[in-house]
Amino acid sequence: MQRLILPGTIYLTDDVDLISSALSQPRKYIIYDLDDQSNNMDIMFPKYSVKATVLNPPPSAVHKHCDGLQEEFIDEYQRYLISEDVCDIVALMIIGLNNGFDAFIYIPSFSEDSVWVNILLMYFETIYGIHVGTSAENVFSFNPEFQNVIASTLYFKLQIDILSYINLISDPSVPFSYATFFSQIDPMVKIQADLLCHSGIDENPYDTFVRLFLACQKNPNITPAVTFN
Repeated sequence: MQRLILPGTIYLTDDVDLISSALSQPRKYIIYDLDDQSNNMDIMFPKYSVKATVLNPPPSAVHKHCDGLQEEFIDEYQRYLISEDVCDIVALMIIGLNNGFDAFIYIPSFSEDSVWVNILLMYFETIYGIHVGTSAENVFSFNPEFQNVIASTLYFKLQIDILSYINLISDPSVPFSYATFFSQIDPMVKIQADLLCHSGIDENPYDTFVRLFLACQKNPNITPAVTFN
């Protein structure tokens, strides 16, 4: 298996001075602005700021929180975080990390005890294996056990081709089995395989992908003869 290395980092902060100091360094930066009360980040750092308030709890969940319905608030926010709009902004973050951007998630004011902030951080860690850094002691890290999830995100956002995807999910040290192979493939890739393999190219569904998988196991540096951008 080719090891996925995310050269970027991502940190949560409410410190504008820290962001300003970081931006003076010769690195690529991006700020995901969760401030839904002002556009200060866009005014101060227009070249770096991306509005990402879609990551905030939705109004209906906030109302539950204000009414003291904590369990209902947590349940609704957790379900909201797997919505398409949220997944799209997270995919943008993952693409940035893969392209070497150092990112800040900016929230204007929060405490370590903030329920919704901790839910958001846990979401990144449990769904994507991304530990968002919060300080010099609590640094950014990526759990390689989530490599398949990140590979699928990069593949569906057209950041890597199918051979790169298979290289990232295949492990040449493990003997091939259909069960293992298909357990590693994202369900949406299986749908693409269905379309490809039922088009007359192969009689047996997934044979094309299996042949690519086995070829990648033998030669992890294999590249496609033709690519389409």
